[in-house]
Amino acid sequence: MKIVHRAQPSWGIGEILQVLEDGRFLAVRFSGRQGPPCHVSAKDPSVVRFRYGPGEEVVLPDGQPAFVIELQESSISPLYRYAIERADGRREVVSEVELVPRPPRPARWRSSPAAAVARPPASPSAIARCASTSSDAPMRLAPSSEAA
Repeated sequence: MKIVHRAQPSWGIGEILQVLEDGRFLAVRFSGRQGPPCHVSAKDPSVVRFRYGPGEEVVLPDGQPAFVIELQESSISPLYRYAIERADGRREVVSEVELVPRPPRPARWRSSPAAAVARPPASPSAIARCASTSSDAPMRLAPSSEAA
């Protein structure tokens, strides 16, 4: 399943790797965040489900680009399925598991050195929460709801 952390847009799209402590926490690998997977609370309102929209470029596991034609929700599986079109024109339906999250594109305000200096620093609590997963205690953010 793909998610985003709205309070940390630079982390990009995350893939849930593991559900921990009876569903209270998620181990997530974010495409724009270096280091080990981050643990986030499954109830954090900033952690929301991600869906690709029609026309968005996606990457397949073999590294080939494709474009989303439409989202196909299933009553059988909680995972999204997407009708995609490959660069060669072939169309197919794939699970969200088969789409590789790309790191987020840099924001325009980061393009100039002056803007980089003016950028507000990351909050110390956000840095501390996901600095490392080497401790036994899960990193706690807050609670999560699914995006509508």
